[in-house]
This record gives sequence, C-alpha cells and structure tokens, in this order.
Amino acid sequence: MLDRQKLEEKILANARKKNGGEPLDERIQQENSLAISAAFSLGVVFDLVMILYYFFTRNIEKSYPYIAQLLVMSLALGLVSLGKNSSKPPKTMYGKAVNADKGLKPFMKRVLACSVEMLIFAAMLIGFDIYTDKKISGSIVGDAVVTSLVLILTDVIVCEYRVRRYRRYLTKLDAEENNLD
Repeated sequence: MLDRQKLEEKILANARKKNGGEPLDERIQQENSLAISAAFSLGVVFDLVMILYYFFTRNIEKSYPYIAQLLVMSLALGLVSLGKNSSKPPKTMYGKAVNADKGLKPFMKRVLACSVEMLIFAAMLIGFDIYTDKKISGSIVGDAVVTSLVLILTDVIVCEYRVRRYRRYLTKLDAEENNLD
C-alpha cells in the first residue's frame, strides 16, 4: 500500500511545479474541486437518463456501457471513501447510520439494517429483470436469492469495515487525549 504522506507530498510537488513554484491557494483548490464535482454530477445524470431511455424503449443491451460507467465511477468513489480516515460515524452503503458498539447484538442490528436495504435493492433489480424479459421464469427465484445474498454480504463487509475504522479513530482520539493529561 502506498504511504499516504509520500503520495500527498508528490501531489503537492506536482501542483507547485505546475503553478510556478507556488503552492495552490485554497480558493483555486476549491474551484478545481467544484469543477470536478459538477462534471461528475452531469456525467451521472446523463448516464441515468440514457439508462432510463433504453429501459423504457426495451433496448436494455444498449444501456450496458452506461451501467458499466456508473459502476466504475461508484467503485472509484467507494475505494476513495474506504481509504480516508473518517471521523464520521459509520453508515451502511445507502447512508443509514449504524451503531459502532462491539458485541453480537449491535453486530446483528447492523446486519439487519444492511439486509433490509439490500433486499429492497435486490427486489428492484429482479423487478427490472421481469420487466425486460416480459415474463416470470423459474430462474428468477434462484437469481433473486443469489443477488440478495451477494448484495447483503457486500453491504455487511463495507459496513463492518467502516465500523472498525471508526473504532480505530475513536481509540486514536482517546490515546491523544490521554497523552495531553
């Protein structure tokens, strides 16, 4: 894994080189960040519009590149969010706050929260599958079970990673507070 400090120093050195030896001003960084966010948002909206268009015209195969692009962008955002040290309380993949306590009961509550939101998402995916095929086949039940299990497992893993990262953050804060005494 790359050392975070070395990576940050390299980025700052490249920014100084491009900016005539001067470090980037916070205002310039904020403008750059806003421009990237706007471009990303417009790209997501365009992809969603095209997916819906092909969905309603029943040309689902033509929407695959847009779906792939959204998945790649989501994966990149997910990897970035997993890499940063966050002081925010942990949440499920869809933003529901969860308890970061240790023990079986809090863990099972987190699993239940992840399961509920992923079962809803899996039901939507199966509904789309039925809509596009215009029929209900025997493989739908198997697809629904596999889809649900994969989504639930993914959400639980991500949620538990966030919980452990948050606990490490709180432990670090407690250690710093004890060193101040």
